[in-house]
Amino acid sequence: MDGNRCGGGRSCSPMMTPGRTAATGDRERGSGNRGNGNRGSAAERRQVLSWISSLAGFTGDGAFVVDTSQRIVAWNRAAEATLGVAAGEVVGRRCHEVFGGRDETGNRVCCPRCPLFVMVQQGERVAARDMIVTARGGEVRWVNFSTLGAPGGPVLHLFRDVTNLHARTHMADEFLLGRLRAPERHSPALLSLTPREREVLSLLARGLGTREIAAALFISRLTARNHVHHILRKLGTRTRAEAVALAFRNGLGAS
Repeated sequence: MDGNRCGGGRSCSPMMTPGRTAATGDRERGSGNRGNGNRGSAAERRQVLSWISSLAGFTGDGAFVVDTSQRIVAWNRAAEATLGVAAGEVVGRRCHEVFGGRDETGNRVCCPRCPLFVMVQQGERVAARDMIVTARGGEVRWVNFSTLGAPGGPVLHLFRDVTNLHARTHMADEFLLGRLRAPERHSPALLSLTPREREVLSLLARGLGTREIAAALFISRLTARNHVHHILRKLGTRTRAEAVALAFRNGLGAS
């Protein structure tokens, strides 16, 4: 199956894949010594790899495929646009060498047999996660990764640039934390909030839900829900969005 063709002879979105890799050649040579049954198995694996590479061409997200040695075997145009790196520069290299991802504390996320890769090979579901990567020219960006795969097979990674989202979240968080620590500047409604309720309000402004707030503050979900209820009642609002908007209007933006 051609890595850039779909069923029915239709062309897929451009997806850069090598026709053959060293790893593929090794598998083919090895299978020749093991009989027709194993040759069929190797062919099936190649077909799966080709199909996944073609499938990735349909997404507007950056997408790349790695084999079981974590070498990049496919890299789409959206990935090129996001990081400024062409397929010819990355195909054949290990993914951690290309991304070098780190978390918000600076700890390395991308590495040989990284947790995401190991989880896929063990048949575990991998949650989406954000990491910091460096694009061409040394530009630091936040990207959000989604991972798809099955044990013993290739792994498809989708990623999108969320740098602006992180910047807005950080600014809102810093702004709210700074303002909420100075309640004397606020309206009577905001002054009525307890320190814990102001903390919950700042987390609401970051877009966190009840479960995330409970985890962040090490409280039960019921307690977090009660805090939100009290905030809405004290501010005279009906929804969480209204409470956050009112907080900005009622003195949080004052100098």
